[in-house]
Amino acid sequence: MFMGNKTELKVVNKSYKYRIYPSFEQQYLIYRNIGASRFVFNQLKGLSDFQYKYPCYGGSFEFNFNPFNKISCINYSKLLKDCFNTLYESDAQSIQQASRDYSQGYE
Repeated sequence: MFMGNKTELKVVNKSYKYRIYPSFEQQYLIYRNIGASRFVFNQLKGLSDFQYKYPCYGGSFEFNFNPFNKISCINYSKLLKDCFNTLYESDAQSIQQASRDYSQGYE
């Protein structure tokens, strides 16, 4: 039976800092995607605020918008793409993620 000193293992956390230097074209793409995501998020918020203030107009849209439903938010973002052609230039994933983030805020 070994009765020696117990050695303790120490955990060492290391970190690295990275700095990226995007070109002007990459900066344009980044800002465009962020702007499109912000636009979709604000449109969803404006629509849900309107339905909260005026519940009698809830069925006058092309579909029944429910801010609690993720699918409803994504479908509305598709309608926004049809109305605003500039949203076609940005990534669909970032727009859908903004819709998911908005609907997740109600859960």
